[in-house]
Amino acid sequence: KMRKNTSNTRVVHFGKKLLSLWSGGLPYKLDSLALSTDGRTQLGGVVKREESSMGAKAVIDAKRNRILFFGVDEESGSSSQLNLYEFNSKFQAIKDNDGVVSV
Repeated sequence: KMRKNTSNTRVVHFGKKLLSLWSGGLPYKLDSLALSTDGRTQLGGVVKREESSMGAKAVIDAKRNRILFFGVDEESGSSSQLNLYEFNSKFQAIKDNDGVVSV
């Protein structure tokens, strides 16, 4: 059974966007004035699958004015893929790899 997305672990404000994060699904975009929910976001299409899980942690790189997230895609079988995502201050994916950081 799929868990309901509570998205209540952490709130991040970056690049004029307010996001609510949790460790079991996509982040929710919030209206920063009314604090109302605008719905789940795939971060501009960077997160390809609706079922993808994003981590509840985000790191802001103040020197480069960027934010990084991580997420997990469960592959068929028993393997999983860890993804790192990087965005600039306009919340656009860093173009090197469509927002996905190679490690």
